[in-house]
Amino acid sequence: MKSAFHKIFHTCLGLCIAVCLILCGCQWKPLSNPPDSDTLPADAKPDTSESDTEASPPPVVYYHALTGLACEESLSLARPVAFFLDNTQSGVSQLGTSLADVLIEAPVDNGTRFAALITDLDRAAAIGPIRSARSWMMDAVRSFGAVAVYHGTSDTVGETPDVYSGVDCIDYAQNMNGDIFYKDPAIVAPYQLKTSGARIQGALDKSSWETKIDPNIKPYLLADGENAVLSGGGTAHRIRCALAPSVQFEYVYNSLTNTYLRYQSGTPHVDGANGAQLEFTNLVFLFCNVNSYSSAGGSVYSLDMTSGGEGYYVSGGKQIGISWRMDDEGMIRFQSNDGNVLTLNCGKTYIGLVKVSDRANLNIQ
Repeated sequence: MKSAFHKIFHTCLGLCIAVCLILCGCQWKPLSNPPDSDTLPADAKPDTSESDTEASPPPVVYYHALTGLACEESLSLARPVAFFLDNTQSGVSQLGTSLADVLIEAPVDNGTRFAALITDLDRAAAIGPIRSARSWMMDAVRSFGAVAVYHGTSDTVGETPDVYSGVDCIDYAQNMNGDIFYKDPAIVAPYQLKTSGARIQGALDKSSWETKIDPNIKPYLLADGENAVLSGGGTAHRIRCALAPSVQFEYVYNSLTNTYLRYQSGTPHVDGANGAQLEFTNLVFLFCNVNSYSSAGGSVYSLDMTSGGEGYYVSGGKQIGISWRMDDEGMIRFQSNDGNVLTLNCGKTYIGLVKVSDRANLNIQ
């Protein structure tokens, strides 16, 4: 009995010892030399990436030097080309005017003349009618660093060789070939001369002229960020003007787009190439003194662009008085009444050169 009990006891004790040995043999011990991560399975490699994903850099946005609007990089500092276009009661529509980043208008003998400053030549399938330049308009063109495209000159001052000093010019009178200009046989002279963006670009490619401009060359600054409402200004919802007796136009404010739509002779003034109505964010009117002199054709005049004067800036349904001057480098500068360079809202700009004697013909309501 006793020996049987001892036998059972020793058997149980042996089993307990065996279990303890097994448990002790399975005890976890840290590895003194962990395996190289390269020997681990691919899905078991340690995560060495940052816990927070790095944000992608914001896209680069380019802004147009003349308008301040977002644009392609190639257009941001592209040198503008100023096309001198007819604007009379001839019944001939202008082509390419809606593409102008800046449109300058001045009185001439039988109406007004446009200088349409265009940078996106690729979109200009046809531009015209190309007409003669004026020395007083060339002063404004020079202030934008533009290339001038025109057909001769009709003012006496323009006959002197240095009148357009500092301006690169493409003059049909000096380039009477089919590569740059062409005549539309369906239109009577002198309104039949036309060109295109591709033709002008071809001429520019063959020249040694600069293709880009200094963004600060223009007569004004541009708002940084959102456009501002002119403080302290009067209402400007409808602007009527007659720069010449035969050319009466008005600008009507569109509060939805914060732009001014142009009407001439009571109808929308449209680009004959695409039917788009002329539309601007900024309207600038400069009052200019007049110099009269005699020529072989009789008494003629020119606008004095050196003495400076007063004017108006219109934008966002408001208007303020401004001044303008020509600096020592022959560049026109717009100034606010505090004497600082005028800041315009971002967008396309119209500039009207008004004879001081015709100041009463400008009505802003």
